[in-house]
Amino acid sequence: MLLVAMVGLLMIWAPQLRTFALSLTAVAVAVVVATKELILCLSGSAFRTITRAYSIGDFVEIGDHRGEVLDINLLASRLREFDARESSLRSRELSSLVPHSLLFTNPVRILARAGANPDHVFSLVFETKLDLFSQLGEIRSAAMATLECELSQTEADRHARVENLSISIRTTELGRQKLEFTFRSRPDHVATIENAIAAAVGTWVMSRQDSKSDGAGLQASGAPHSRME
Repeated sequence: MLLVAMVGLLMIWAPQLRTFALSLTAVAVAVVVATKELILCLSGSAFRTITRAYSIGDFVEIGDHRGEVLDINLLASRLREFDARESSLRSRELSSLVPHSLLFTNPVRILARAGANPDHVFSLVFETKLDLFSQLGEIRSAAMATLECELSQTEADRHARVENLSISIRTTELGRQKLEFTFRSRPDHVATIENAIAAAVGTWVMSRQDSKSDGAGLQASGAPHSRME
């Protein structure tokens, strides 16, 4: 009798129970949609913790965001941004919050771990007739000499250090000579070092070009010539 009563009640209340179930499902879907980003951020935080993807002090690139990790919480990581130029590690006075949900849709690149200096790359393009291909050693020596002099002038820059300075050369699509410089340093000092290297190399190239032009002018003026009488 109890079983028959329960079946009877279920048959009577079936429409109401179906409506309640649909309403409960709609509410659950709405809650999931509304908290999707929150769930993804919490899941991304757990993913970062389990995989040890990065930690405070690391230099990382997450999607379009590049910088030094300053703080990490359950929902996001705060980065001190780098310059927008490709391969540039010049630090900016801006910070950005990167939600951990991006860890599921973007790859995470570790530029350097905490305590290590990342590689910074910049290039200079010259339109000159000088053969820079055979003078990379002299260019590097001139850059290092001027760099040491520049960094020793002010107290703030004495702690700046440059490591593994290398120079490569190639040509652009227009046939101009392009010097590409790669070195390691703290992002705080990258701007000072880059400016010093650019000034030193630019001055060296222009002085050689002026010397070559003066030598050609002297040779032309001293060349023998004939005069018809």
